[in-house]
Amino acid sequence: MFRRRCAKPVIFPISTVGTPNRRSSIVRIGSSIALIVIGAIIAFAVDYQVAGINLNLVGFILMIAGVVLLIISLAVAFGGRRTTTTTRSGIDPASGEQITRQDRRDGTY
Repeated sequence: MFRRRCAKPVIFPISTVGTPNRRSSIVRIGSSIALIVIGAIIAFAVDYQVAGINLNLVGFILMIAGVVLLIISLAVAFGGRRTTTTTRSGIDPASGEQITRQDRRDGTY
């Protein structure tokens, strides 16, 4: 019969699991600012009437949502100091001694 080949499992380093990276934080902040700008344009610069829709209200709702998302994004991006410690152990093939290596990262990534 045919043997099914399994792909090697993906193992993520400890420091990347569950922590937002710098690029995603910048994208969130940029998206929040874009919502604020689009909302301001709709609220203050658009002079168009749509039946059943108040464009001023839509603009203000977008601006409020952008401000809330900006506050959340800044809190996630710059919230607290992060420290990651990675410990690796192995046996030296030449001497047979156990070697332990510890790496420590402080601050933001």
